[in-house]
Amino acid sequence: MNEKVSKVVIHLVVIVMIFILPEVVASGSAPRHIHFGWMPYAKVAIFLVVFYLEYMLMRPTVSRTARLAGTLCLVAGGWTALYLLMLYAHSLTSRPHPQIPMMIRDLAFLMLTAGLSVAVSLTERLRNIEEANRREELKQLKSQLNPHFLFNSLNTVYALTEVDPEEAKKAVHSLSTLLRYALYEADSSTVKLKREVAFVEDYVGLMQARLGNTANVSLTVEIDPAMEEAEIAPMMFVTLVENAFKHGGSGVAGSYVAIRITASASGDVECDVANSIAEEEKKKSGGVGLENLRRRLTLIYGKRGRLEISHENSIFVAQLRIKV
Repeated sequence: MNEKVSKVVIHLVVIVMIFILPEVVASGSAPRHIHFGWMPYAKVAIFLVVFYLEYMLMRPTVSRTARLAGTLCLVAGGWTALYLLMLYAHSLTSRPHPQIPMMIRDLAFLMLTAGLSVAVSLTERLRNIEEANRREELKQLKSQLNPHFLFNSLNTVYALTEVDPEEAKKAVHSLSTLLRYALYEADSSTVKLKREVAFVEDYVGLMQARLGNTANVSLTVEIDPAMEEAEIAPMMFVTLVENAFKHGGSGVAGSYVAIRITASASGDVECDVANSIAEEEKKKSGGVGLENLRRRLTLIYGKRGRLEISHENSIFVAQLRIKV
C-alpha cells in the first residue's frame, strides 16, 4: 500500500473507531428527551481539533517546552469547550448543570485523545526513520554493486585485448551499453522485467565473447507475456550471473555455466544459475556480491524474496525467487 494512502487509512480508522462511533452509540442509547442529533458531532469536532492540533505540536521543529505548554492549553481549551457545550445543551431542556463526574470523564477523554495523537505521530516518525534508513542502506549496497560489476566487466575486456583486439573493440561497445543501464536506468527503484532480462542477455553475450569455446554457456528465458511489463528491482540477476562466470567460466575443459530465468503469470519470478567450480576456485572467497544480493532481497522484498545456495562436489547452484 502507498505510504500516503496508508497514513490516511490509519487516521480514518482512528477517527471512526475512537471518536465518531462511541459518540453515535452513546447518543442513540440516551433517553429520548435528552437526545440531540447535533451533539455527538459537536463533541467529535472538539476532540478532533485537540487531536490534530496535538499532532501538529509533535513536529520535530517544536521544542519540548512548547509541546508541553501547548498540550496543557489544548486539554484546558477542549475541556472548557465541552463544558460550555454541555451547559448549552442542558439549558435547552432545563436540566441541571453537568455533574462533576461527567466533567472528569471528559477531561480523561481529552487527555487520552492527546496521548493517542502523540502515539500516532511518534509511530509515523519511527516508520519514516526506518524507511529513510532502509533507503540509505539500499543506496550504499548499490554503490558497492556498480563498481563490483564494472571491475568484473573491465577484466573481461582486458582479457580480450590480448586474445582478439577486434573482438575487444566490440566488447567495449557492448560494455558501454551495459554500463549505461547499470548507471542510469538501474538507478530507479524498479525496472521492467523484460529490460532486466535483456541486460542479463547482453552481459552473457559479453562473457561468451571472452570465453569463446572454452566453456559451455547456456541461457534459457521463459517469460509469460503477461509478465513482460512487470516491475522488478534492478540488478537482481546479474550478481548470480557474474558469480557463475567468475567461478565456472574459468576456461578449464568441461567448465560450464547454465542460467535459467522464468516468470509465470502468477507473479513468480525465478533465476536459477548453476556452474562448475575449478579446483583453484574452491578456496576463494565469494566477495561482497552474494551477501549484497541477499541483503537487498530482504530490504526490498522481505518474505517475498529468497536466495537459496547449494554447493555439492564441484557444482555451485544459486536459486533466486521473487514474488512481484
